[in-house]
Amino acid sequence: MFVDLHYGENFVTGNLSQAFQRKLLEMEKPDLVVFNGDMSSDYSASSCQASGNCTDWFIDVWKQYTKPVSDAKVPYAITIGNHDAIGNLPDSRFIVKYDQDHGKTSFTRVAPPGIDGGSVYYLPIYASSTASRDRPTAVLWMIDTGDRNCYGVPGYDCAGYDQVQ
Repeated sequence: MFVDLHYGENFVTGNLSQAFQRKLLEMEKPDLVVFNGDMSSDYSASSCQASGNCTDWFIDVWKQYTKPVSDAKVPYAITIGNHDAIGNLPDSRFIVKYDQDHGKTSFTRVAPPGIDGGSVYYLPIYASSTASRDRPTAVLWMIDTGDRNCYGVPGYDCAGYDQVQ
């Protein structure tokens, strides 16, 4: 699991994060990687903040953080974090849809219609033996909790009732 790598803050830390990811992938040889939020730092995108559209910036950052898993051909899934889409375009649903369309090994899914957040889904995990493939051995619940205010309380958002029913 990779969390809070905050790509996009600067070139040096992005390169260090990629090297870190590559080393861990090489050492651990995982069957799945979960990007559990804050892979990008939308607040650092000063070049596009004024227009409110950071889509091109996001695509560049997405390519950076997915490249190590793509190169290693490791399946992955993404949950959007509170710093991935802070009030600008692209929103969390665009980010998830972009990943689905362009991530060759992505298991990321868009939230069902009427559910708040872009990345609200579950991912069944199956055993590697053929005897157990009919039933998952685990289920990962991916919940995008948003970025602003939790039921009127200022600060970051929280899981909504519609996401956990």
